[in-house]
Amino acid sequence: MKIKGIVFDKDGTLLHYESCWYPVTLAAIEYVAKKYPGAEVCREGIKKRLGLHPDGSMDIDGPHRLGLHPEIAMAFIDEYSEAGIEYEKDKLIADVSDGFRLSLPVGRVVPICDNMRGILESLKAEGIKLGLITSDTVHGAKHTLSQLGIADLFDVLLVNNGEHPPKPDPAYMTVFERETGLSPDEILMVGDTFSDIDFGINAGAHTLGVATTDKNREKLATRAEYMAKDVSEIFGILAKIENL
Repeated sequence: MKIKGIVFDKDGTLLHYESCWYPVTLAAIEYVAKKYPGAEVCREGIKKRLGLHPDGSMDIDGPHRLGLHPEIAMAFIDEYSEAGIEYEKDKLIADVSDGFRLSLPVGRVVPICDNMRGILESLKAEGIKLGLITSDTVHGAKHTLSQLGIADLFDVLLVNNGEHPPKPDPAYMTVFERETGLSPDEILMVGDTFSDIDFGINAGAHTLGVATTDKNREKLATRAEYMAKDVSEIFGILAKIENL
């Protein structure tokens, strides 16, 4: 079977997740803490609930990876409740959202591997259609891809704009199939979370999990059809699929 289309997630797959989101999350925690007396004692608890580790790594199955502020805010809500910090739920959720939005400039946009553009250009040279499906906004996705120098290489760019159910529901993969004319067994889904892999599985596509740490690779390997350290190893994976 020859793969004719590859769909990528963005954060953690093309973009080094921790380089961007670890400092942003720390800054957001501090931003929110300043608004609630005594909240400083909750720093470490919130980091643990969000899957942030002292070595700078982040769990792939933590609420942070969902990318949705209400879910992330639950870490603050639970920790503040246990510590007896007074808060109003809707306001705290809004403060968490503001904290992340205002802290974005401290994050660094770093490609997950060297020669990212060259890798994607080589895939396109083989006639493979490239897609990106992300929970980010159109503006956010295009801005990040431009910083990585790869914005012009994707044939299909899809974001979670509410038009279809989000990953792992396969609806957005159906859009990619329609726009490229490909069938599910001709597509490889590449992502760094269980949601990405389940998205590919639900769509009937092949799946490649990528994770930079041994711990996260072990977790993702329980679901993904193939595993790699990063997308630089994708050509070997494509060869394996072709030889099935």
